[in-house]
Amino acid sequence: RASPLAVRPAIGASRWSRAAPSQLFASVSGPVYTADDEAAPTVTLFTKEGCTLCDKVKDTLREVSSDIPHSMVAVDITDDENEKWFGMYKYDIPVLHLNGVYWAKHRLEAA
Repeated sequence: RASPLAVRPAIGASRWSRAAPSQLFASVSGPVYTADDEAAPTVTLFTKEGCTLCDKVKDTLREVSSDIPHSMVAVDITDDENEKWFGMYKYDIPVLHLNGVYWAKHRLEAA
């Protein structure tokens, strides 16, 4: 039986990952938004396509971004190059890192 494959379209097109033999999902890796202040911290959101808890965390952080400037980058744990993160976080997403250091997981509420 063949292992799941990653399908890579031409340069400039979106990348697709195969999560299961019958399903193709778009990668959600990449910048979500960038703060105007280059010194603002970066939040890394470990996520995957279809993660509704991840969407809620992303919305919460976007809502506070004008008061608490930060940038956000998403890392899709199902991408082939993110096997390490998949092994660590497959049962815990959303997981957040702040400037590369673990910060929170599962839920986040604005104070």
